[in-house]
Amino acid sequence: MLDRLIARAAHVSRGAAWIGGAAMMIAALVVTFDVLTRKLANWSMAGADELSGYIFAAATSWSLAYAMLQRANVRIDGIYLLAPVSLRAVMDIVALLALGVYVACLLQSAWVLWLDNYAYGSRSITSWRTLLAVPQAFWLAGWVWFALIMLLILGRCLQAVAAGRLADVVAVAGVRTMEEEIAAEVAHAAEEVAHERELRARSGER
Repeated sequence: MLDRLIARAAHVSRGAAWIGGAAMMIAALVVTFDVLTRKLANWSMAGADELSGYIFAAATSWSLAYAMLQRANVRIDGIYLLAPVSLRAVMDIVALLALGVYVACLLQSAWVLWLDNYAYGSRSITSWRTLLAVPQAFWLAGWVWFALIMLLILGRCLQAVAAGRLADVVAVAGVRTMEEEIAAEVAHAAEEVAHERELRARSGER
């Protein structure tokens, strides 16, 4: 049950990461255009930095869940990789619980901030006069999604502990080993090659 939920959550998180990445690219192009027009034409579209800030905040919060599901979050693994599986499982669960406390505190503050800005109709002190509750809603939603994913992973880890399968805890929440990194890169390369061959086959049929 939890494995299916995590798989579906990974699919949603991957899509959110792609959308966030595309939005970041658009923001970068807008800022580049603004810098060039300032330099060459002494004209500015105004608000490019504000837009990029909103996009960066939302894209970052929505990318956190995908990073956790891919076990790409930064961890100090010098001792971890030398420890036995049982100790790794304990450290993984402790790390999840500590992260959960931090995210709970952040969410509480973020909710109060958004609620105040929504209630008072607060606007940015820029020429855009943006309703702050709007971009903050996307940012807050990303953190909520991250918290839900973290709870799913923690639940899966506790389920594995109850079943006495500590290796599953490491597989779900642990740091990737060098072998796993290499295997992931090889699998990704194979997918890209297969995709290229499929595109070439389609173009040949046409």
